[in-house]
Amino acid sequence: MLAHALERIVSLDLITVVVVNWNRRDLLRACLHSLASQTYPNFEVVLVDNGSTDGSCEMAEREFGSRLRLQFVRNTENLGFCAANNQGILQAAGKVVALLNNDAEAHPQWLEKLTTAFTDEHVGMAASKILVWEDPERIDKVGHLIY
Repeated sequence: MLAHALERIVSLDLITVVVVNWNRRDLLRACLHSLASQTYPNFEVVLVDNGSTDGSCEMAEREFGSRLRLQFVRNTENLGFCAANNQGILQAAGKVVALLNNDAEAHPQWLEKLTTAFTDEHVGMAASKILVWEDPERIDKVGHLIY
């Protein structure tokens, strides 16, 4: 019963999804579409754009501005993947921050299932299973181990 109560509390918390982009408009569109299809209702997306010149931000705002709780960090130059993720994390309002690459498409229950990892107070980080794009029956990665 207690585990169920904790799961319910965690599931009500805001999650921030940080997506870093640089000139990958079409991949970003698919990524944001997958986020717009999430079953977990309480999340925001911080899109950190590293100075794209392909209309990525304009597309994101036009196509997903009304479907996602979307905020932007717009860099005038490419600061790199790590620095951009750090910018997104600093903008996060969520209790949980999820990093999603712009070339990834999240399963509709990704965020909903991710919250279950945090029902244990000893868990501070979780990683997702990543499937091979060309063969989604094959696993590419299953997280990282950090001691």
